[in-house]
Amino acid sequence: MSKAPHILRSVAKHILRACLTSLAMVIMLALAIPCSQALAATDVVNQEQPIDLHADRVEYSRTKDTYIADGNVDIVRGTQHLTADHVTLDMKEGLMEAKGHVIYNDGTQTMNADRMELSMKSKAGVVFHGTILIQESHQYLTGEVIERIDETHYRIEEGSYTACMIQEGMRTPWQFKAREFKLDTEGYLVAKGAQFCLMEVPVMYLPIVILPGKKERQTGMLMPLPGFNSDDGFKIRQGVFWAISPHQDATVILDHQGSQGTGAELEYRYKLSKNTQGEFRTNFLEDKKNNKTRVDVQMQHKTQFTKDLQAVVDIDYVNKRDNLREISSDVDERVQRVKESRAFASQRWDHGSAYLLGRFSQDLANADDPTSQFLPELGYRLHPYQLPSLPLYLGLESSFTNIHRQDGMLPFFVDGDAIQRSGIDARRTDLFPKLWSTFQLADGISLTPQVGVRETIYSRGESSGDWTDRTIPYLSVEAEATASRRFRPWKGRSITHRFTPSVTYEYLPSVDQNDLPQFDDLDFVFQKNLVTYSIGNRISTTKRKGKKVQHIDLLSFTATQSVQMNPGARTTARTVLGRPETLETRTFSDVRLEGTINIPKILELDFDAFIDPKTGTSSVFETDLGLFSNESWYLTVGQRFTRAGDVPIRGDLFNSVSFNTTFRQDENINFTTFEGGATLPFGFRAVAKAYYDADPTSGTPYFPEVDYGLFYTNPCNCWGAGFFFLQRPERLGTSSGADNEFGFMISLRGIGGTETTLTPKFQRMFQKLGLDVLNLR
Repeated sequence: MSKAPHILRSVAKHILRACLTSLAMVIMLALAIPCSQALAATDVVNQEQPIDLHADRVEYSRTKDTYIADGNVDIVRGTQHLTADHVTLDMKEGLMEAKGHVIYNDGTQTMNADRMELSMKSKAGVVFHGTILIQESHQYLTGEVIERIDETHYRIEEGSYTACMIQEGMRTPWQFKAREFKLDTEGYLVAKGAQFCLMEVPVMYLPIVILPGKKERQTGMLMPLPGFNSDDGFKIRQGVFWAISPHQDATVILDHQGSQGTGAELEYRYKLSKNTQGEFRTNFLEDKKNNKTRVDVQMQHKTQFTKDLQAVVDIDYVNKRDNLREISSDVDERVQRVKESRAFASQRWDHGSAYLLGRFSQDLANADDPTSQFLPELGYRLHPYQLPSLPLYLGLESSFTNIHRQDGMLPFFVDGDAIQRSGIDARRTDLFPKLWSTFQLADGISLTPQVGVRETIYSRGESSGDWTDRTIPYLSVEAEATASRRFRPWKGRSITHRFTPSVTYEYLPSVDQNDLPQFDDLDFVFQKNLVTYSIGNRISTTKRKGKKVQHIDLLSFTATQSVQMNPGARTTARTVLGRPETLETRTFSDVRLEGTINIPKILELDFDAFIDPKTGTSSVFETDLGLFSNESWYLTVGQRFTRAGDVPIRGDLFNSVSFNTTFRQDENINFTTFEGGATLPFGFRAVAKAYYDADPTSGTPYFPEVDYGLFYTNPCNCWGAGFFFLQRPERLGTSSGADNEFGFMISLRGIGGTETTLTPKFQRMFQKLGLDVLNLR
C-alpha cells in the first residue's frame, strides 16, 4: 500500500500539534494581561506575532490564576483563527479548554469540535466530537474523541476517514469507519473494527486496516491488479513493495495470466549517490499454451563519474524471440522487430571525446538471423580544430570494432536468390579525417567546401582470411542562405518568419567492395555525384513566462530533393538489415516534404511525405494530427503508408539529408491509429483508440485492436469508477486466437485506485482530458 495517503503526518503534525499547542500559546499570551472588566475588543502584541482577541466578556481570577473569555470568542494570530462560545485558561495547572462551536483554521486545515482540552505542560490534549479537514487534499477525519498522547502517538475513538465533502443531512459517498484508530507519525495508521461504507451503508467489514503514515516509502502489499480475458480467463497481478533503504527499493509481483500460465516479476530500483542510479527488471512466465518458459530482462544504469566521464548500461533481452508477439497486450510491442542491449562509456576533453561501446542485438522476426554483434567498439572524435593562421578546420571520426557474425539467412531475395551469410569474426578500423572552411559571401549567405578521406581496414575479407581495406575520397560543397523578417500582425506578440534555402554538391567515386564483409551500413557505400537542394520555412513566436522567454514554432515546412549527375548507374548492396539497397537510377529523386503546424492547446500536425515528381504519387506518407479543446475533447489520427516498390532512403554516412539510394519494399504498409476522448455530462469521460491495418499479410483489412474506456467521477471528485474493454481479433503470425479483455476499477481520492493490467494504457488517454484516474484531485 505504498500509494496510500499520508494521513498520519497531515493529521498529527499539521492538525493536532499546530491546533492544540499553538492555540494554547495564543490564548495564554492573549489572556496573560490582568483584566478586571469585560472586554469588547483587546489587541495584544507579543515579541513574536500580534494577537487579536475579541469576546463579549473576559474575566481574570487572581486566586485561581484563571482567565475566562465568554461569548463570541474570536482569536486571530497570523494565519491561525479560533472561534468558540467559551474559553478557559488555568495558568496554575497549565490547562486550556474551549467549548461550544469550536472552529479552528490555520490556512491549511480546518477543525470543528464541541470541546477541546489541552495540557500546556505535556502538550497532550483531547478533542471531543471533532471533524478535521485537510484542505489541500480534501480529506476529512472525524472522531468522538481525538486524543493526543504525545508528539507522535494519537488515538481516535469511533472515527471515520473520507475524501468526500461531509455535509449535514447528506450521505457521504464513501468512508472508512472504525471503532478505534491508532496513529503513529513514525509508523502506521491502524484501524480496528473497520467498515468500508458506500452512501453510509457498510459494504465491507475488515477486522483491521493498516496504512503507512510516513512520507517515506513503506514496505507493504500493493493494490491487486485484476483483469479478465475472454480467451485466457481471469488474470491478476499481486505485488509486494519492499523499502530496502532510503535509496533502494524493490517490487515482487506474482502474475497469473489465466490459462496462459503463471509467472513472476521483480523490479529493483536504486540511487546509490547523486551520480549513480538505475533500475533492474526481470519477468518470468511458464507459458502453458505454447509449452515454453519465457524470460525477459531489462536494466538501465547510469554513473556520472566526473563532469566529463560517464557510463551507461541499457539491457533489453528476451530468451524467446516470440515473447512479445505471443503474450504482450501492447500493439507496438507485438510488432517490435529488434531488441538491442548496449553498454556505453564516454570521456570528453576540450579537443574531443572518446567512447567505448558494446552492442548485442536480437532480431525478433527472423529465427535464422545472421546478426552481427559489436563487442566492443572503441572510438574517438576530434572537435572542430582550427589550423594555426589558416581559415581551415580539421575534424576526425575514428573507431576500432571487434565484430562477430553468426551463420544465417536473410528473409530477402536478390535476383531470385536468398541472401545467405556465414559466420565471421573480424576486426574493423575506420578513420575519416576531413578539412573544411566556411566563407561568408554576403550577409546571411555562406559557402562551406569540405574534403576528406575514409579509410576502412578489415582483419579479413568476406571470402578470404587476408587483411583487406577500402579507401574512399569524399568532396562536398554547401551553399546556405538565411533571411528572416519580424511581423506584428496584432498588438503584443510578434511573429518571425525565417527562410533558409541550401544547395549541396557531393562526390564519392565508385570503389571495389566485393570482398568486404557485411556487418552494417558502413561496409558498403554507394558512389555519389549528387546535388541536393532544400528550402526551409519557419514561422515562430515567443511567449513570456515570468522572466523566461519561451520560443514557440507555429509552422515549419521543408522541401528536399536530390539530383543524380550520372543517372543510369545501378548497384545493389546487401546490408546487415537484410534490406537490398540500390543506387538511385533516376535523375530526380522523390521530393521529401516535411512540416509541422502547432497552435498550442488547439491543433498539432506533423507530416512527412515522399512524392514522385513525375507521377505525383507518394511512396511514403506519414501524418500525425491532433485536435484539442481545453480538455473537453480531443482527437488524434496517426497514419503510416509505404507503397510497395522503390522507397527512398533518408541520408547516409556522409550526409543525413541527401537521397542517393532506395530499397525495395515488397508489400504495401498502410497502418492507421485513431484516438479520441470527450468529457460527457453527469461526470462521465469516454476515450477510445483503434488500430487499423489496411494492407495486412492476409490481404483482408482489419482492426488488430480497439480499446474503449469509460470513467465516472462524482460531483465533488472524491471517487470514480471506470470500465475498460480491449477487443482483439486473431493475432496474425501467432498461436493466439481472438480474445477480448475487460477491466474495472474504483478510485478513491487520497487512497488510489484498484488498478488492473489495463490501467496504465487508459491512464495516459484520460490524462488528455485532465483526469488522473489513480490520483483524483
